[in-house]
Amino acid sequence: MEALGRKPGFDWSLVGSIRRIAKDMYKPAIHCHHYTPFVYGGLASLAIPGSKLVYTEHGRYGDGPPSVKRRFANQLFGRMPGRFFAVSNDLRQHLVGEGLPAAKLEVNHNGIEPGAVTTEQARSEVRDELGLHHDDWVVGTVARLDPVKDLNVLIDAVAQLKDRAPKLKVVFVGDGPERQNLEAAVEAQGLAARVIFLGHRDDARRLMAGFGLYFNCSVIEGISVTILETLASMHH
Repeated sequence: MEALGRKPGFDWSLVGSIRRIAKDMYKPAIHCHHYTPFVYGGLASLAIPGSKLVYTEHGRYGDGPPSVKRRFANQLFGRMPGRFFAVSNDLRQHLVGEGLPAAKLEVNHNGIEPGAVTTEQARSEVRDELGLHHDDWVVGTVARLDPVKDLNVLIDAVAQLKDRAPKLKVVFVGDGPERQNLEAAVEAQGLAARVIFLGHRDDARRLMAGFGLYFNCSVIEGISVTILETLASMHH
C-alpha cells in the first residue's frame, strides 16, 4: 500500500503518481471511492491503455443544484470504460443530475456484518472504560468530524438540555478537520464535563454498546453505515 499525499488545490502530480503505479499492471482497474478520487483516477486512466474505472459514491457534500463545471467533467468521465455505483437510489438520481450517464450508474446498497447483539455486560464494560455511570443517559455518534456531519447541532442540543438532564453525556467517536472547532464549542458552552471526544478508534462497533441513544445529524448521507451498525448492535 502506498499513500500518495494529495497537495492543496488541484494536484496534477497525483495523476502522474496514479499512472506510475497502474501503468505496469495488465488492464488495471482503478477503484475510486468518492468524487475527488474519481476525477484523479479518471484522468490517470486516460493515459493507461486497457484500464477501467470502478467508481463508488457513498454520499454528497451539499444539497444545491448540480454544478455546471461538474456536469461538463462528468460527461467526459462518464464515457470512460468501467462501472459506476451509488449506494442508494436517491444518490444515483443526484449523480445522473450531475451529468453521469444513467445507463452506466448502478445501485449497490451499503451493507454490514450483523455482528453480535449488545449485552448488558458489554454495555457496563464500555461505560466503565469511558468513566460513565451505569445510569447516565449516554448519547453517542460515530463520524468523521467534518462540516457535512453538522455535529454542532448535537452540541447545541446538549447545551439546551444540560439543566433539565443532569445525567446527559455525549460521546464522539471519530476524528477530522472539525474537531478543534467542536471542542471549542463544547468549552464555550460549559459542557466539558458532559462531552467525551475519543478520536479515531478501530473498535467503534464495540463502543456502541455503551450508548443509550445514537445520534446522526448529517446534512447529507447516502446510506449511513454507522446507523446500520447501530441498529444491528443495539437491537434486542
